[in-house]
Amino acid sequence: MMYNTVQKTIMSYDWILQMHGFYVDTDKKEIIFDIIMSFEIETNEGISIIEKEIEKLYPDYKITIVADVDVSD
Repeated sequence: MMYNTVQKTIMSYDWILQMHGFYVDTDKKEIIFDIIMSFEIETNEGISIIEKEIEKLYPDYKITIVADVDVSD
């Protein structure tokens, strides 16, 4: 359920191309996932926006996002 909620939330941004590597530890209250972003946005800005969105949904969780940039042609 958390996966679907997070995926739906972040995929609403057109500069997010993909989410993968999703992991939740409910005991430690951690959410970890990777995102692939387009060149339309700076990496740090994109991570900041997504962290804020997920923190609104799960304020008690520590959010760790690993970002990649789309390098395909």
